[in-house]
Amino acid sequence: MYAHSIPSEVNLPPSPPFSVHNSYSHNSATADEVAKGVFIGPLTIFKDSSYLDSHPNIRLLISLTDKSLSPALFTHKYSNSLVHKCLSYDPSVEICKVSQLYNICKTISLCMAAAGGSISCLIFCEDGNRVSALVAVCYLIYSRGWSVGESLNTVKEHRRSVEFTEEDVKVLVTFWDICIATKRVESSGRSYNKQARDREEEDEYDYEIVSRKRVR
Repeated sequence: MYAHSIPSEVNLPPSPPFSVHNSYSHNSATADEVAKGVFIGPLTIFKDSSYLDSHPNIRLLISLTDKSLSPALFTHKYSNSLVHKCLSYDPSVEICKVSQLYNICKTISLCMAAAGGSISCLIFCEDGNRVSALVAVCYLIYSRGWSVGESLNTVKEHRRSVEFTEEDVKVLVTFWDICIATKRVESSGRSYNKQARDREEEDEYDYEIVSRKRVR
């Protein structure tokens, strides 16, 4: 794997291990745009439709909550909407696993690309902090190629209630390593394909030259 250090300005207060039901006294009751087109927030957003009505550009909704906690408004209105795309992931199935995070980020990226980058995404969890923030940081790493430190600090800067544990950062570093390794493999594959196309074009050119000489 590729070594990557976290900047010293990333403050990691001691926290309990990852838990779906962690709560914080400083929770924000609404969502925040932590990067252009990327919002994170709590379940309370769905107490009514006012927030999404006032943010019509938010079309992709990512639920990171236990199905038993999924708001009725989300389940019955937005999940069946022709306007909104809704995806649900259950944190109790170890959503902090790197493979799951990678799949979520890939899906979000594909959905955003399919819309031509013209929509925004709301990632929400029970308290609107740790789980949704973890996914948001991973998405910035995955989609924008940002470093762990830059992505993490950007999210923390725009949503002050977010706190990350040392275990979270280890997950993020591993995620970053995988993204870098994957991009190198993909880049190598593209380079190989380009070389193959170039050889084919050279062969076609040589064949054309030989054919012309024969005609003469």
